[in-house]
Amino acid sequence: MAEDQFKNTLGALVLFVAFSWLILTVAVDFGAEYGRDANEIGEGSLDIASFQSSADAVEGNASGYRERFESGKVDDIDDASGIFSIATDMISMITTPFKLLSQIMVNVFHIPSLIINVFLGLLAIGLILGIWRLLRAGS
Repeated sequence: MAEDQFKNTLGALVLFVAFSWLILTVAVDFGAEYGRDANEIGEGSLDIASFQSSADAVEGNASGYRERFESGKVDDIDDASGIFSIATDMISMITTPFKLLSQIMVNVFHIPSLIINVFLGLLAIGLILGIWRLLRAGS
């Protein structure tokens, strides 16, 4: 079970992007029924287009990773640096929705950006440790 921890974490975060987009879509649609658009709600931080492009990028990035594996254009996969480069390429796919959510938390809920930055820092540290575990375990 612990062998697939990075894969499970990555899958869960991708599903989190989809769930966030769904919740945001519902919120903006409710606002539209009451005559409000996304720019009026939360000082424009509820922009569905940002989440949509983030969700669309997941499929594009995953296809790019698959094509790299199929074409053999992967860095030396037997070397730790090769696995690390692939895993670090996935980090932008993971962190984008959290950056978008941080904008919502600051603009809508007025949470201080310092607290949001601490949580984003913890996420980055967790991802680095997850990649390190992936390198160490080799699965």
